[in-house]
Amino acid sequence: MDVLTRVKQQVPVVLNYSNTVTQQRVADAINYLGASPIMSRERLAIGDFMTIAQSAVFNLGTTQESELPLFIETGQLANQLAKPVILDPVAVNVPYQGHLAQAIMERVKVTLIRGNAAEIGWFAGAEVNSRGIDALGASSVMVAKQAALKTGALIVQSGKVDMITDGQRVAYVNYDNPLLAVNVGAGDVLSGLLGATLGTDADAFEAAVAATAALGWAGQQASQRYAKAPSLYMDATLDALYTIKDQDLETKEVVWHA
Repeated sequence: MDVLTRVKQQVPVVLNYSNTVTQQRVADAINYLGASPIMSRERLAIGDFMTIAQSAVFNLGTTQESELPLFIETGQLANQLAKPVILDPVAVNVPYQGHLAQAIMERVKVTLIRGNAAEIGWFAGAEVNSRGIDALGASSVMVAKQAALKTGALIVQSGKVDMITDGQRVAYVNYDNPLLAVNVGAGDVLSGLLGATLGTDADAFEAAVAATAALGWAGQQASQRYAKAPSLYMDATLDALYTIKDQDLETKEVVWHA
């Protein structure tokens, strides 16, 4: 893969409707990887920003009902311009959050959905134990595949072992970084990185694997220095993203299956 090289060469612009809790961290991660973040939520700027952006990332973590038209109009314009839309359906198992996700999915063609096992299970119509944003159960590969087939979207399921599937192909990223789970917003960071890699001209599946593996690798590098310091650990993870190269992802932790 040469996805990370493409990010640095093409410098894709990523339009983020981000979780306001983690907005700065997401913007930094995108920038350190080599892309360019836009963190606007202004409805009047949809046309301007979506015209120059290469992808759009929707994070539902702090979304209000009044903002639904913003998400839908942006997604529809991205569809018209053939630009990828990444959805981070935070706590979609909660009825209100599920309403937001469903409203978007009914009107926008979503390219990729990134969530934990419980969130991905929701899209498959499967019950996976959950509590708020945390997945308490393990979703099988069949559930993730079913979510991909039902939605027509690539699925990135975050967890101890990350899983990427289009309903047929499956890739696993097995870095198992416990301190990523401790840091609120690590998943939001991954969604932003997915916006960066899918915003290039790389194959979308390969781009999804590259972004997921990049965060896993960066987290592994950080754990070698700050295994017991969660706040320093996350900063070190972002620092590692700044130096990462494609060859760093050619490791035993990334496994592909047809």
